[in-house]
Amino acid sequence: MPTIYRAMPTINIARHFQLISEMSENDLKTLGHSIGFSPTLDNPKAAKYQAQYATQSAGSGNGYSNNRIFTNVSDNQTAAGAANTAVGNAANQFKIGRYVDITNTCGQNIYGNSNTLMTPNQLNQEFRPYYTTSGNYMFWHDYAVIKLNYLFESLNKIGLVKRLDAQLRLWVNTGTVNVTVTNADSNTIAYNLTPAYNTFSNTCPILINHHIAASGAGIVPATVQKIVAGLYIAHPPTTSFAGINLAASVVQHPLPNCRLYYSQVTVHPQKSIDYVQRNRNKKVIYRSFVTNSYTNITSNGSFNALVNSGIVHPTGVLICPFIGATRKKKIDGRKGSCARSARCNFQKIQPALHVASGP
Repeated sequence: MPTIYRAMPTINIARHFQLISEMSENDLKTLGHSIGFSPTLDNPKAAKYQAQYATQSAGSGNGYSNNRIFTNVSDNQTAAGAANTAVGNAANQFKIGRYVDITNTCGQNIYGNSNTLMTPNQLNQEFRPYYTTSGNYMFWHDYAVIKLNYLFESLNKIGLVKRLDAQLRLWVNTGTVNVTVTNADSNTIAYNLTPAYNTFSNTCPILINHHIAASGAGIVPATVQKIVAGLYIAHPPTTSFAGINLAASVVQHPLPNCRLYYSQVTVHPQKSIDYVQRNRNKKVIYRSFVTNSYTNITSNGSFNALVNSGIVHPTGVLICPFIGATRKKKIDGRKGSCARSARCNFQKIQPALHVASGP
């Protein structure tokens, strides 16, 4: 069959921007939590910028990081006692709160392996995300409900059909990170992530919470030197960071495959005939994306380029700056986030006009 839509590089950035701009309130409430959206907007309360590409005292990562979920006074750029003191990022806290801890035997006794209201098997049957352990490994099971029109607008514009023969291929950004931890469980605990210890492409969709800069907080034990974590589908692959092979955990997701759900609509025969006749040669109109990437842009410099993508009537331009991998990396759990590192000036955006020269 012909290709009616082809995914472009970094299309996740454009789709994320489109979703936060056009997602309906009902979809946000019913499906938003499963794809990383929270009822409240993100804010800089969990973010921090570290200019030095090195381990910095109480640093939560290199460059721009958004992982200080459990905040304290030092995370706020205000004096102690100000209005924002000890205020966390409600958006990221909601995302963390989605996972129930079935290992907590001293909690509410709602979730757990025994003598509780819901067991892990029941959570799996209801597609509920949860956290548990297996030996020396910690893992989080999660589920995502994604409407196809979130991925490809063309599928939303086709309309009713009797039969659809199509192939759907999705490339998911999975990978592993190896975070170096210094001075764990102390007032100067710091994270450091180098490019060689990150296998994700462009964006890092995994969120590694930063430990509260305090002694005896108990989140990151004092003996921790490395944190090896990853985001995978079905099961973890073989890894070698810090001598740790996550595949040795023999952990597999309860749902190792994808499921496709579609609606079945019954149309009155007379209306069905009229619908088929009116839409037999229907032209499907949908919005598409064309991406252009520009690399090796110097720091504190200027850059200009003529973009020629053959688009007749562009409806918008989205610019997403990325910090170079050789400079700084970020630990950020937000979908499709990019660095705030560019100042743009458009002088003119219009389709190119080609005029044939005469004799």
